[in-house]
Formats: sequence, C-alpha cells, structure tokens
Amino acid sequence: MKEKTRLLILIDNLDGGGAQEILYQLCERLNRRTLDITVLSIHGQGIYKSRIESLGIRVEVLREKTGAARIAAAVFHLGRIIDKRRFDLVHIFLSGAFLLAAPIAWAKRLPVIHSVLSVRRQPPGWYYPLLKLYEKFVTVFLALEEKELAALAVSTARIKLCEVLLDLEPAYAGYAARIARAGRDQDFVAVSAGRLHPEKGHDLAIRAWPTVVERYPGARLLIAGTGPDEVRLLALIDALGMGQSVDLIGFRSDLEELLAGADLFLKTSLNEGTNLVTFLAMASGLPIIASANRAPKDYVTHDYTGWVVPADCRELGNAIVHLLESPQKRSRLGRTAHEAMRSYFDPARVIDFHERMYANVVARQPRTMLPSMKNEMWPVRNPFVPPAKGER
Repeated sequence: MKEKTRLLILIDNLDGGGAQEILYQLCERLNRRTLDITVLSIHGQGIYKSRIESLGIRVEVLREKTGAARIAAAVFHLGRIIDKRRFDLVHIFLSGAFLLAAPIAWAKRLPVIHSVLSVRRQPPGWYYPLLKLYEKFVTVFLALEEKELAALAVSTARIKLCEVLLDLEPAYAGYAARIARAGRDQDFVAVSAGRLHPEKGHDLAIRAWPTVVERYPGARLLIAGTGPDEVRLLALIDALGMGQSVDLIGFRSDLEELLAGADLFLKTSLNEGTNLVTFLAMASGLPIIASANRAPKDYVTHDYTGWVVPADCRELGNAIVHLLESPQKRSRLGRTAHEAMRSYFDPARVIDFHERMYANVVARQPRTMLPSMKNEMWPVRNPFVPPAKGER
C-alpha cells in the first residue's frame, strides 16, 4: 500500500477570517486516503481549531503569546516538529507563518507552497517585499493574480494561479429564498462582515448610516466579526446616536442565513480585493456596494455585479439610499452576480488542482507540474465584467 503524503499546513492563527475558512474547506475536501494532514497555528487557538479537529485532523499551536524569547522558542519548536513528523511538504497561509516557517522548511529541504491571499497595500507593510526576499525558499506561490508578484521580479515559473476554495451551495440556496420573499414589506437590512480592524473600513458604513436612517428610519446595519477595533466602533456608534440602528453581532457561523435575510451587502475594505464574505453575498444574489480601492483583483464591477463608490461615508450613504430606492436595480445586480458565481467557481476543480500540485511538488517536478488553474480549466470570458459587443 502506498504511503500517505505527510502535509503540514501552517497559518498565523485560527481566529475567524477568510484564510481560516479557506483552510477549513481545504482540510474538509482533500483526499485523506492519500494525505496525512497536520495543521499548525503559529499563535493562539481560535474558533477554527475545534472545527478542523472535528474533521479528524491533528491541530497544534506553536505558541500562545508574543515576545522575542517566545518567537525564538517557536522557531526551535517548529524545527523539532518537522524533524519528528518527517513531513513531505509544507503549505503556508498568511504573513506571520510565512515569515517564521518558510526558511525553516527550506533549511529542512522541504518543498514550500505559499498561498498569497494579501495584496501590496494590506498590512503588514513588510509582507510584500518579503515575498521577493524569500523567493528562494518557495517552490510554488499560489496566487489569484500574477501581476504583483511579477512586479517584484518573482520568477513566473514559481507562480501558479488558482482560485480560492468556497462552499457556495448554502449561498445558492439563499438566492432562491431571496427570490421567494421579493416584494414583501419589511424594514431594510444591510450586512457588512469581516474582522473588526481599521483596514476593513467598518467605520465608513457606520458613519454613512445616519444618511440612511434619515430616509429609512427602520433600516438596520448588522456588522459581523470580531477583532481589536470593537471598542472604537462601539464608541462611534454611540457618538452618532446609532445604537438602535447599528449592531456589532460578533462572529457568525450562519453567514449564509444572515445574507439571505438582508437587502444589501457593504464591502468597505480599504486595501483588499474581494473577500470570502463578498463571494458568499454575490452567490446569494445580494446586491453589493463596494468601496473603490487599488487592489489588483476584484470581482465587483460597477453597475454590473455590484455598485462601486469612493471610500467616503457621504458617498456610501447616498449609494445605499439610491439602491434602496431602486428595487429593480438591486434585483439586476444581485442576479448578475449570482449567475457569474455559478459559472465561475467549482470547488471540485480547486481540490483537484491542489492534489495534483501536492503530488508533483513532492515528486520534485514543480516547474513542469501543471499549468495555472485558470489557464487550464477556467472559462475564457470573465463573467464578472459585461460582455464585449457581439459576445453572448
């Protein structure tokens, strides 16, 4: 019987977030008959520890606290874990795990795969140049876009394009529920979701809400997520007198149900492209208002799969009112986004790509292993932009 490939997956932490959800979906769907998976969190346990353990996968935490001495101990501990478990390859998510683990794995002669989920302007500021500095440690960079890595002069032979892994079936069901309740009288509900951190721009939505309730007094804004910005955001809600209209509802494991009952989704991130919750909102046919930013990859196209406005609370408030007053436009935007998601995302293809990539990397054939996923398997026409004249 062929021995299983021993895969070590490292991530900064197991708190609620998009990278953690991608990791969970990956662990849930990978072929366990051929892969022996261990997940290692660099610091802190988080809500995803128990979720991943429920799949029967070993989860360990390298360190619980920060500090130079603890980091040094973590480096030593990680080296011992790699030696003891005799892993065949390492797959790294997020910047902190990449900083710590990539050179150690390379020194242990292990192939390293790094999923690049951030973009240049997202914190931490050192992450973007680190990608080039650490290039020699990395066998394959998995990325949504080649542009920024290529701009660093990272070898294109190391870059493979692959979409994120998503379970969209519950969101698709939410679209059917939205169609069924269309036209019913009710107070408007907008949802925003993401880590409570300044880079997510939740304060833009909160500052925009007085404009909304002036026109629709019963309208509510629900912000799902946890994080270090909670106290500041609560104080802002109180200062604006929005305590009856804006709620921080914490981490939600039922996001699909939450989105299915909403009228709008607000994507206020200042520095990132489309995040996982935005994908869920699009799949559920929920019209999206997104803040314009310079992220290189985004699926929200103005007046096609969503509504894009400057990152300004007044502009955002006016856009919310505009779409609340335009039910036909909301319906069109939501339907187009839903159809684009259905035509584009396929979890089975993403898993197949990962499993073939792991096998070829372990066989030390990374440069000739397989073409980028999008080049090989994805439709030629981008469904997130309007078709060119003459296209169908």
